[in-house]
Order: sequence, then C-alpha cells, then structure tokens
Amino acid sequence: MNASRKTLISSCLALFSLLFIFLTKSLPESQLWKGYKTVYVTSQKLSEENIYSVFLKKGLNKTVSRINQSVPVFSGIAPVQLQSKDSYLYKRNSFFTDKSNSYFIYYVPQNQSDKIEEVLTELNGYPETVAGVDGDAVFPWICPILCLILAGYLFYKTKRRLNFFLSILPFILFSFARPLYTVCAACCLAFAADFMAVNLYGRKNFLNDLKNSVFIVPLIIIPVFMMVFSSFLNSILFIFAFAGGWALVICAEELSLLYLNYRKISSFEFVYIKKSSSVKVINEKNFIHLAFLSGFILLFLVLSFFLTGKASSSIDSSDRPFLPGPVSSGIENALPDLRDFMDWSWLTMSFPYRKLGETAEADSLYGQSVCVSEYKEVSGQITQSLNKVLTYDSSFKASIYDKIEKINYPALEKMMLRQGKNTNYSYTKNGGISSEKSLGLILIFFSLTPLALCLYFAAGKLRNGFSL
Repeated sequence: MNASRKTLISSCLALFSLLFIFLTKSLPESQLWKGYKTVYVTSQKLSEENIYSVFLKKGLNKTVSRINQSVPVFSGIAPVQLQSKDSYLYKRNSFFTDKSNSYFIYYVPQNQSDKIEEVLTELNGYPETVAGVDGDAVFPWICPILCLILAGYLFYKTKRRLNFFLSILPFILFSFARPLYTVCAACCLAFAADFMAVNLYGRKNFLNDLKNSVFIVPLIIIPVFMMVFSSFLNSILFIFAFAGGWALVICAEELSLLYLNYRKISSFEFVYIKKSSSVKVINEKNFIHLAFLSGFILLFLVLSFFLTGKASSSIDSSDRPFLPGPVSSGIENALPDLRDFMDWSWLTMSFPYRKLGETAEADSLYGQSVCVSEYKEVSGQITQSLNKVLTYDSSFKASIYDKIEKINYPALEKMMLRQGKNTNYSYTKNGGISSEKSLGLILIFFSLTPLALCLYFAAGKLRNGFSL
C-alpha cells in the first residue's frame, strides 16, 4: 500500500471513529421520564390544587399536572362530546397518582428542575405532608477525571509520548462522551495496553510477538466482551476507539514521512535495532503498574457505591411508591399510551360523521375511513357518490402528532411523545432509565484482569528461578 493511500485510509478511520464516539455521547441519568423529573406528594392537609400552587409559587409554570390538563384534540364540527368511562381522557388521570392512589404526581421539565429542591423543602414543612422526587442519581464526573490522571501518569512514564497520546485520544473522548463507570474502567485498561504497545510499535514482528501480546491483548479483548453485559453499543465504541487511536498513530507517522520526503530531509527510513521479542513490555520496574491498575479500577467500584447520589426526598427508597413511567415492552401495559390516545383521537375527529351510538373495536380502528355521500345531477338524473373525507392512516397520525406539538399548555401527551411513539407505560419502582447493568460484576472482572497478568508474570519469574 503506497504512503498516500495508507494516509488517506488511516485518517478517514480516525476521523470516523472520533465522530462516531462524539455523536453517540450520552450523559447518564436515573430519572423515570426522559426530560422530566417526577415529584410525588401525599398530604392530609393539602389538596391537589394547594400542592400545585406551590409549584407555581416557585416559578415551575411548565409542570405537567392533572390540574392544568385540557382536551388535547377536538373536532371543529363537534367540539363538545360525551366521554365514556373507559375513554382515554379518564384513563390518563392514572398518570397523576401512584398505584395505590396515595400520592399526587407532578412532572417538572428538566430545564426547571433546579427549583425542585425548594418545592420539596416547602411541602415537607407542612404537617402530615411528605414529598419526594424520582431518582436523582448521576454518575460522578470524577470518573473521566480519574481517567485523565492515569493517562497523564502513563504519558509521563512513556518514552514515546506522541504515539501514546494519539493512541489514547479516542479513549479520553470516549470516557467524557459516556461517563459511565464501566466505560471509564475499560478506558483505563486500554491506556495500559497502549502504554505497552507503543513501546513495540514499528519493531520487527510487532504483530506476532506472543511473548508480549499475552500482556496486551487481554486488556483490549476482555473489556469488549464484558461490556456487552452492560451495553452492546459501549463494546462497539470501545473497538472504534482502539482502531481510531492506532489509525491516528499510523496517520501521524505517514504524514511525517511524507513531509520529510517533500523537504528531502531524509532519503532513508529509520529502523529499530531491537526487534519486538527483545523488548519486555513488563519487567521488574513496571510490574508495579499492573498492580496499581488493579487497585485503580477498584476505586471505580467504590465510587459506584458511594458517589452515585440519592434522590432529594424524605422518603426511603424502599418505601417509594409505584410511580407511572415508561417500561420495557415485555411488561404489562397498565396505563394508556400514545396508541390509545391515537384511537381516541380518531373517534373524536370522526364523531360528526358516524351514526349515534355506533361503536368500533379498538383493534379495528386503524385503516377505517369516513365517507360522505354526495349527490349530483347527471344527464337529468340524480346520482350518488361517496367522498372520502377522513382516513385513519399514517397521514392522520402525523396530523395528530403535529397538533400535540402545537398544544400551548403543559400537556401529558407532549411528555409521552418525547418518550417515543411506541413506548409502554405502567407503575414501576425502577430507579431510572440509564442505569448500568451488571456494574459490580464487570468492574470486579476488570480489576482482576491486570491482577491476573501480575500473577502470570510473577509465576514465570519464579518458575525460571528468578526472584521478584
């Protein structure tokens, strides 16, 4: 492969990797609703209206409450319609109480959530009143900061600083783009792998030196496989970060050679005297780095227990009520969703054209049409034709979604639309929508990986009759 083509491919790969990581950035949170905080209040003294007035007093005028809901969609021909007891308008009231009907529920937009603490303080000051908010836990930004500290330490220790910096740059971006415990711990393992690999890069048999790769490969492969248990996307991003880092190294090297050739500064290519097998990536001096790395990753496990934060609430988490919220598709859909709202909208808009008392099964609504008879005189005779005025299809649904966006009050339907058009809702005690799965197991496994490599190195030294 010629130099210019190699430069082009490596630069494209590096750029794509960095953009992919940046565009998939995600700040973790642990609230039930995307973009909203859920405040729940029970009181023997305050009415629902009294409680809502406290929100208004603190400036939370965009709070979604049963008090400020209205009819989201109506027909211009028949704006007032009788609602049955199983109508969506009655069912949606379930979103404003907990499962036991003991708490009133209020939804505060994220951009006004800084005032929630003041609301809770005032409400909890009333007798026989208890107020709380859904999970407020966040992953501490100290995690990517710790990654930077480790990267800085290894940068100071390595002799090939430019290559090392370029190889870990995507991982640094990765740790800040997705500041999760597992991601930051995985990045620390990658730092150690790159720290050892840059010492071998460019030497003979760099890619097939089994003696050294036994210390490097596990630090890359294990994070890829283990993070699948938490997030498949994180595993993919880890691979892109590794590929992007080394693409940067190759790109920088090729650009340097092209520059030297252009300036005719050098007509030969430098070759390392020592081949890869003659260089030890782990020796008695840097053996301590792996042991230190194991303890460093355990620090992330400690942080996950003590620094995840807790909700600003006087209610113990074990006593928290079952709150309305988005749930997985496999869970029973106990609350109405946008599909129910869309069916109700169709019945509302088509009401003026239907016979009084006419009903339809919910499953058969989609695809229905409303036709109006038109009469014309043709050749001296009156003929009848049917004119389709309304159809329950994708265009109708798009028009209803557009109406939701234009609602000028804090509508529940707007909040539901933000969660996704196919989202199910039920009562849940789930602490949030972005929690890490298998967090403790993954971090323990990550901390054991460098420790296992330490033991492997120690066993080899003792087996050969050398002391540590």
